[in-house]
Amino acid sequence: MPNWSEGCVIGIFSIILSLRNNDSGIFYEICKTKINFITHKGLIMNLKDFLVICGPIIGIILGSFLTFLFTTKSKRQESIIKFKEEKYANLLILLKGFVGNTTSKELKIKFFDEQYKSWLYSSDEVVKALNTMVSLIINSKGDSPDYSEGIKAVGDIVHAMRKDLLGKTKLNFCDFKYTNVN
Repeated sequence: MPNWSEGCVIGIFSIILSLRNNDSGIFYEICKTKINFITHKGLIMNLKDFLVICGPIIGIILGSFLTFLFTTKSKRQESIIKFKEEKYANLLILLKGFVGNTTSKELKIKFFDEQYKSWLYSSDEVVKALNTMVSLIINSKGDSPDYSEGIKAVGDIVHAMRKDLLGKTKLNFCDFKYTNVN
């Protein structure tokens, strides 16, 4: 009994011979007989049989792969958002070192340490808002910066963080209110 590879070779030779000359030579008849034998014994499947047998298997494998891919991506996004929430909350707490009665040299030092780290995880908008506030502090040269500019800088930071975490927001920088506690 011929194997599958022999059937392919015989099939290729028969196609070549039939294209070269359309006569019914002895070799062509032998090839045709062997191909019919192989096909009738089920060694060569047609496309319909292949899809009926292998289609569900391929579908299951493809579906499992896509489920794994999307699940992994969503879990990664979820962990990134949780990480950013923690880091942004820490930055917000440290901003107290610059505002009102809660100003503190220790909080300012911790804030700048966190601000440097924020380059690794913050969105561009958050980094720019932080840099604006740092520039405001540097330009004030040890004095208290202008109150309205300071409030705007802090509000811009909070707004940028909110947009980074939520995607969009209807609030703006002036909606963030800092309460000065005596």
